[in-house]
Amino acid sequence: MKSGITAAGAARDTGTLGLHSTHSAQTMKRAAGGAVLAICVALLAGCETLQELLPKKQDAADPGTTLQTHAEELSRIRGWTLHGTLAARPTGGDASRVTLRWSQSPDSYLMRFMGPLGVGLFEVEGSANTVEAKFPDGRRTSATSPEALLEREIGWSVPLQGLRYWIIGLPAPDGTPSQVEFDDRGRLARLEQAGWTVVYEQYGALDGLPLPERIRFSNASVDATVIVRRWKVEGTGA
Repeated sequence: MKSGITAAGAARDTGTLGLHSTHSAQTMKRAAGGAVLAICVALLAGCETLQELLPKKQDAADPGTTLQTHAEELSRIRGWTLHGTLAARPTGGDASRVTLRWSQSPDSYLMRFMGPLGVGLFEVEGSANTVEAKFPDGRRTSATSPEALLEREIGWSVPLQGLRYWIIGLPAPDGTPSQVEFDDRGRLARLEQAGWTVVYEQYGALDGLPLPERIRFSNASVDATVIVRRWKVEGTGA
């Protein structure tokens, strides 16, 4: 089954990097414990028995309950594609912006980066063991990781291995976040993981499933934002 969504333009503010109003300090709620986070990480890591991790009683008013349900739904997604933009400003450097099309499956990914007017820059294709960049002139190059490849080709990098999880609204399975906050609907609003701070500035919904539309992530080296114009989810079988 394939589904797609186009973000409502009236609801989006693409001119600022401030937090969306629903993610204000008044609506953010810190996680009181690690139970929900453990569930999310276990789902992504291939936990076979979810019921062993679920709390015996759940408070319907607890935002973690919604995140838990969200994690269960996302665990059934076999692949996704997003269309959007990636903007970044390295510390002490100039800001840049590219159009991004990212297709992710469990075992591989394909990312196309395009400049103004749809001019192709390059695409990155990879799996667990290989990553290769292809350029319009036919040149090909490889690297040990997608982060290293981006750093070499465009002078700055983003944490793609963690971002593949953060961008759908979940912590990455490699390493426990040092901080997690939720909004008043139980969705991830902010997390700190692997030296990065991730802020969810706007959400949309695809067939009732909350998916981020504006994500800001930063560390000491770069401040970047992904704006998702359209999501497509493929295969939601068990």
